[in-house]
Amino acid sequence: MFGFEVPAREWAFARAYIGSAMGIAKQKTKQLGEWPASDAAQDLLVQYGSILQRIGGRRFLLDARDKYEELVKELHKEGRGPEAARWGAKMGDLTKRLGESGDAWWIWAVRTAAGDKVPLPAAVLPAVGPVDEIPDPKPTRWWFSRPSRPASVFTSKPDFLPTEMPKSPLAERVMANALVALSAQWAEDGRLRQALELEKASLRLLGGVLPPSYTSNPPTLPKAVTAASSTQPSQTATDPAAKRLHLLSLSHARALLQIHQAEVLFSLSLSLKHPFHSSSLDLLQAAARQAEYAISQLTAIPLTHPDFPESPLPAIPTPDAELDGVWSNSSVLKEPSRRLLRDARRTAAHAWALSAVLYERQGEWLKAYECAERGMEWVAAGRVLTDFSRSPEAATKGREGLVAEFAETFEVHQRTRMKMLQYTHGTVVDPTKDNVADKSGEAKGKAKAKEGK
Repeated sequence: MFGFEVPAREWAFARAYIGSAMGIAKQKTKQLGEWPASDAAQDLLVQYGSILQRIGGRRFLLDARDKYEELVKELHKEGRGPEAARWGAKMGDLTKRLGESGDAWWIWAVRTAAGDKVPLPAAVLPAVGPVDEIPDPKPTRWWFSRPSRPASVFTSKPDFLPTEMPKSPLAERVMANALVALSAQWAEDGRLRQALELEKASLRLLGGVLPPSYTSNPPTLPKAVTAASSTQPSQTATDPAAKRLHLLSLSHARALLQIHQAEVLFSLSLSLKHPFHSSSLDLLQAAARQAEYAISQLTAIPLTHPDFPESPLPAIPTPDAELDGVWSNSSVLKEPSRRLLRDARRTAAHAWALSAVLYERQGEWLKAYECAERGMEWVAAGRVLTDFSRSPEAATKGREGLVAEFAETFEVHQRTRMKMLQYTHGTVVDPTKDNVADKSGEAKGKAKAKEGK
């Protein structure tokens, strides 16, 4: 019916119907305006591109990129900078998914969001080879491995970064997300020095617009979010809930940049033959707390332990907690807050898992196990911690987008748990040293010697 196979029938029908609507809109220029200048045309382009991304596959992603490029060109021509930057950053994401570099589009999105009048990046090259073939993934390295090429001598702030964040909330979010994507791309490519300077400058930019309660470590908890209100909050730009969600989004982007900076610092410490970079662990702990702060605000659950409110002991992770009524009762804020809650849980689990790896490399097995266990608790229910036979898909059922994080954290949790048990039972003295003695065996030998006497 549709000429090629798609993974789900509902997406195939959605694609067909939206495609038909686009064809009709192109014909009815008197009623709707010239294509794609009308609001209806731009909405259809957005919906069509979204459906194609959900279908996946190289053919559909290429088509989605073409539609978004058409949208970006029109928005840029109309002078709608923040909106053009938003979909320009999406172009970078799609280009990355297609196995190419999205640097040009992300940099363009940052500059456009800052208010610069810059031309669009060069035209996208057509795909080479069959479009239905899935490109082979590039070989990836574990985040603390040595870079494949020498680090760049680039040591100054990237010249495309503005001196301050834009005034528009949409432009702020677009710039923050584009900087996160660009940081990850440069680090993956081995441009560690450039990535480090970008992360430092980006963290300074975000720190300048976030209130102290969103950047302190651990974040200070403001007045508790009230329970579900019987009246739906106003959806104006001055709505406190909308502003709070905006700040939480920037805070979460800051946590991601801290994780990236921790990874880059550790990689550089290896290339410089430095045994350990303590700043990496500090950054990971700060990122975990930032993510947990966002979770606490979205679920109205305090950061402190309920049984010991005056103690610095953190609250137990709540992977199954639902959105607070402030967000879930709003038709506008519900979907973005749900996505932010999912991403914050993912970030918290990732930060704790990497912290466990660092403690593991230092031989501090108890701390490593505690970090791995807390990371596990953010992506899976407590019962999974005692049932290691369950698959990642079964363990994360009902928790959108957390399968990869569960698999990563589960591996670290299993390993550190085994080492911690060995260490506490006296079978391991110090795994980082060559001369490892068996304390339990030594104690048994001394006891037998005493009995002989």
